[in-house]
This record gives sequence, C-alpha cells and structure tokens, in this order.
Amino acid sequence: MTPHEKAIAYMNEYVEEYLRLEPREDFDPCIVGVSRRFNDTVLIYSTQKILDMLVAQGMDPEEAEEHFEFNIIGGWLGDGTPIFLHDSFLYEALVEDTSTSEQYA
Repeated sequence: MTPHEKAIAYMNEYVEEYLRLEPREDFDPCIVGVSRRFNDTVLIYSTQKILDMLVAQGMDPEEAEEHFEFNIIGGWLGDGTPIFLHDSFLYEALVEDTSTSEQYA
C-alpha cells in the first residue's frame, strides 16, 4: 500500500468528513500523510509533488507555482482543509546543514 493509500484508508476509518483535492486521480499521489490540529484531522499534500504533477501536465514551472499559490493553497475551505508540506524547503535545509558541517570538518 502506498503512502497516499494508507493516509486515505486512515481518514476513511477515523475521520467522518474530510477534504481531498480534485481531480483525485491527479492529486491523490501527492498525499504524503495525515496531520492533526485542534479538533481537526487533515490530509498533508507534498507541495513538490503537486508542482511536479502540474509541470508533467504541461505547465512551465512558473505557471505551476502561480497556479498552486492562487488556486490550491490559496483557498480556505473550512475545517478539513488540507495542509501542504513545503518539502523542497526541507531538502534545501538538509543541503545547508551538510555544507555547514563540512565547513567545520
């Protein structure tokens, strides 16, 4: 079972109502987990996976970023609104940590 299938199965079992991005066949593979906040459990989508998917569908990277910012992350749909992991930031942080540690080696 893939991570997105596990997350969806968890939500189906434990959460009465939740939101998924549409079309599901495009966005479901971008799900990387589940998060809890006060009285709410939501899906976590990978920002990088969404951007990669949009580019694979024909957008250039700048168009994909703009579409993501205004049409995806820019919408609050109330309780159950998914959150978006800024995973490219995590990668950048890991690279910076490596270069810093090499500096002191």
